[in-house]
Amino acid sequence: MPPGESVHEAALAALRAGHFLACMLLFGEVLFVVAIEPRARIRVRWMFAGIGVALACAVGWLGLTAIAMSGEAPADALRPHVLALVLGGTQFGRVWALRAGELVLIALGVGFVMRARTPRVRRTGLLVLLLLCAHHLVLLAWMGHAAAAAGPRLYAELGVDAVHLLAAGAWLGSLPALVAVLRVAPSAHAAIGITQRYSVLGLASVAIIVATGVLNASFRSVDPQALVTTDYGRLLLAKLVLFAAMLVLAAHNRFRLTQRLTRDDPRALGVLRRNATLEIVAGIAVIALVGALGITPPPAMSGMQMPGM
Repeated sequence: MPPGESVHEAALAALRAGHFLACMLLFGEVLFVVAIEPRARIRVRWMFAGIGVALACAVGWLGLTAIAMSGEAPADALRPHVLALVLGGTQFGRVWALRAGELVLIALGVGFVMRARTPRVRRTGLLVLLLLCAHHLVLLAWMGHAAAAAGPRLYAELGVDAVHLLAAGAWLGSLPALVAVLRVAPSAHAAIGITQRYSVLGLASVAIIVATGVLNASFRSVDPQALVTTDYGRLLLAKLVLFAAMLVLAAHNRFRLTQRLTRDDPRALGVLRRNATLEIVAGIAVIALVGALGITPPPAMSGMQMPGM
């Protein structure tokens, strides 16, 4: 692979990963307040930071895609008429434009929620904001491998990818909010309800991630041998190892630390915060691999150009 091409792909993978992380954070932050701890407030700085990172990465993603699709030098590929052609003439571009508009709506939604004068208006605003963030996350399925399918299989793959994204966003995206709430919890006893509700969300998310992950592997025709003989397989294997580590941490939190919290163990809360932070670190590594997987053709699609490349 020429050095310039390898740099281009590394930058594209990093931008994709940053964008995915930001979108998951937006969804998970609102979901945490809606489903786990209604008394908490969404962290406005985190939300706007997430919007900013998502937009910056999306712009970079668009630029690199225009360069790859046009085959021209960066200075020529980034001219307005080329970008307009990508935005209006490709599925990637149309989805990109829709999602960019959604980021504006999400920012307005955050402002609306923070200015809500009554609990009922705030609750309604949060639900609308959650739907916006969920749709924004789901649309990423139209910018990945699933979008390259054809016929009835297209909708099956898009649906599976969409559910996979929502489950991953629910688990990983809400972890920072959990850590933040546990950091200010006055005692282990005060954190019991929050951790128990989060555990239910986490277990449901994990079950869905595993089920949709198996379906995705079948769609991509990834056999055990391909896990060590192809670039896609090796990236997928690394992702599975990190995911397994996250499962071990989550299981320990759910079945050991939560029980210690019910006994008002003063050390349990600190260990729980540490483990949740480790889950976040492992999750970031997983999403970094997802960014690379998204631009690496699976064995059954080797040689095909992927959307967003």
